[in-house]
Amino acid sequence: MHSPSMENMRRCVDWYVDASAKRVVDLGAMNVNGSYRELFGPCAEYIGVDLEPGPGVDLVLSDIYTLPFEDNSVDLVLSGQMLEHCGQFWRVFSEISRVLKPEGLVIAIAPSSGPVHRKDGPNQAVAEFLRRNAGRYAIETSLCDFYGHNITYAPNAWLRRL
Repeated sequence: MHSPSMENMRRCVDWYVDASAKRVVDLGAMNVNGSYRELFGPCAEYIGVDLEPGPGVDLVLSDIYTLPFEDNSVDLVLSGQMLEHCGQFWRVFSEISRVLKPEGLVIAIAPSSGPVHRKDGPNQAVAEFLRRNAGRYAIETSLCDFYGHNITYAPNAWLRRL
């Protein structure tokens, strides 16, 4: 995990997540140089999921495009530096939408600089997700572009359910 990722996630959690977020799912949760788990108290059911076992992983998935949670059962979905590695981002967002409660929140951090992140970058998935879910989600612009400028193909995007 990059240190700005932890700072950005902490800021977003502080601003937008309240004590009612009882069930938190972290997609791509393997603890590599830090974990978002520390941002949540003991009252939250924090479920770290990843495709491989390792530190911080509570549940190993065989398929990132099929989340093993019931519809409308999750209060908060986190994703840091994971979405840019998925070939079909919109399928992940579709699953997130399925498992998220109606008043749920998604916090996704996806870097967008460098050649790997520009081609088929996360903004394409976000745009597709917003098209498919018109009127249900919006980009939280107050949290975009923490670095003060936007020179990338895909600006950082924070989605919120409307």
